[in-house]
Amino acid sequence: MEILFYLFAVIILAYLLSRAADLIEDSFVYFAHRLRISTFVIGFLAVSIASSLPEISVSITSSLNGVPSLSVGHMLGASLILITMILGINTILHKKVPFKGSFGAPQIILTAIVLGCQIVAIYDRNLTQAEGIFLILLYVIFAAYITTRSSRSSVEKHKTTKLSRKIILSSSAKSFVGIVGLVVCSVLIVESATNLALAVGIPNAVVGLLVLALGTNVPELVIMLRSQGTESGKLVTGNLMGSASLNTGTLGLIGVLAPHHLANYSALIPVMTMLGLSLIIFAYLAYTGKELTYREGGILVGLYLAFLVAEGLPILRSL
Repeated sequence: MEILFYLFAVIILAYLLSRAADLIEDSFVYFAHRLRISTFVIGFLAVSIASSLPEISVSITSSLNGVPSLSVGHMLGASLILITMILGINTILHKKVPFKGSFGAPQIILTAIVLGCQIVAIYDRNLTQAEGIFLILLYVIFAAYITTRSSRSSVEKHKTTKLSRKIILSSSAKSFVGIVGLVVCSVLIVESATNLALAVGIPNAVVGLLVLALGTNVPELVIMLRSQGTESGKLVTGNLMGSASLNTGTLGLIGVLAPHHLANYSALIPVMTMLGLSLIIFAYLAYTGKELTYREGGILVGLYLAFLVAEGLPILRSL
């Protein structure tokens, strides 16, 4: 009976999550189109912040509860998932992801550097307040740079379309409902999926690796899977790049709230190594071809699967 309850909950929450993603996509793309704002910028700033609320919430909570080391590993893992598996699946679904215009090859390199600073900050086994402040400023400056550049490149001859008060209120309400639904359903679906896995008899370690590692990135994954069309594709790409770089700022927030020595540093070495390797490969593929192709998307997904196997085999052998 317990298994059926959690299974039913996961199905219902998955449906509600998809509807919330639809509301966010429709309202934000509509605003971007009517106001002549780059859809990529909307995704990079507004949607990425909304979809990253679970990560930010977990980081702040664990830091204030005296276990900031959990958030450090979580941030590194979340960045790895975004830049490999989720971006790779997005590329496979859309056949290719072009990087040109306001977010071209130079911006790809800058993104890789911003994400790589997460590794640099904790390489000495410490996360200090000074490093935290640096990471936050780095994200703010990078976000401002991307926003300014994208806004300039998206200027069109047509004047900004004026929106009636009714349309603004309606679209704002849809955005608010979508964001709240996305966050709430994401938290509940992770909890339900975890309980379902435990009820079936899957060990805690495996649940943590396969369920919780992806849990806080459910919003980005759902928005990506529900996207259709060119404008939605820009929204998704902006969301993924924005969420990944926002993790750098969130890691900085952890350093400011709870500077500490990483006692479990050895456990972070695999994810640090794979994240560094993935950033190099991602930057090379995107920079050389000015886009990610179907096959290159498969390479990114393969990197994360290899990481899962490498991390999961020792766990399975110990069972």
